[in-house]
Amino acid sequence: MIFEIGSCTVEIDETATREYYREHPEPYDCDCDTCRAYIKHAEAFPKEVRDFFASCGIDDMLYVTEVSDLGDGEGGTIPVEGWFFAVGSMRGGIQPTVWHSKQYEIRMAFAKRFDRKRYDEMLELEERMSGEYKVCEGFSVWFSNRSDLVPEGFPKNRVQINFETELPV
Repeated sequence: MIFEIGSCTVEIDETATREYYREHPEPYDCDCDTCRAYIKHAEAFPKEVRDFFASCGIDDMLYVTEVSDLGDGEGGTIPVEGWFFAVGSMRGGIQPTVWHSKQYEIRMAFAKRFDRKRYDEMLELEERMSGEYKVCEGFSVWFSNRSDLVPEGFPKNRVQINFETELPV
């Protein structure tokens, strides 16, 4: 699967990714409130979301690496972000209008003013990210060649698939 997002090209090896998860079938199991909500609702994600991840070789939404709470939602929802890994590569970088959560923008503004080293690190990270890819209404992903909390034994040629959505409480 190849994604072209502005100047960024992401190539996912669907077969190798699927093979990794077949050999390492370890579903997500965190017991915090946010993760319990994710686990409860993951299998009910829209078909477009499940099809998108299946096209990347991720057939089970519980193969997620991490899920984080983004703060208070409106109307009985929990905004979350998280990520998966897929075997593949990414060329190019950030686009002029990269999508970020409000929480990220606040951290960036704080770092710019009070922690120049952290701000520079955040800018460097942005250069390794793609822009937003909207899978369906209420579910967006972006790609990165960073590697946070990589599952044991995952191949070195990898892409991190980050996502943001809102879950029912």
